[in-house]
Amino acid sequence: MAIKMPKHLTWTASPLKDNGYKTGLVGKFHMGSPYTPQHGFDVWVPDEHGHTTDFSDMHYVENGEVHHYDGHATDFWTDKAIEFVNIARLHWLK
Repeated sequence: MAIKMPKHLTWTASPLKDNGYKTGLVGKFHMGSPYTPQHGFDVWVPDEHGHTTDFSDMHYVENGEVHHYDGHATDFWTDKAIEFVNIARLHWLK
């Protein structure tokens, strides 16, 4: 069950984003809906349920859109995290 974070609290991503960092969330997230933008994150890719329910044949949300993945969840989360790091790195090389 997701817990809603009080709006008056600051997430770690917000000050980083405010200072020019590219911010991303990949994996478990229990603080709100996976379908809406996540508290200062430029990119968010959580499990559809906020946590892993299956390690294969899973559904995930990428920036608000639901997708299906046939492979193993660990491979998926690792690949998505590496993809984000590569995108964020390119942001700093400009």
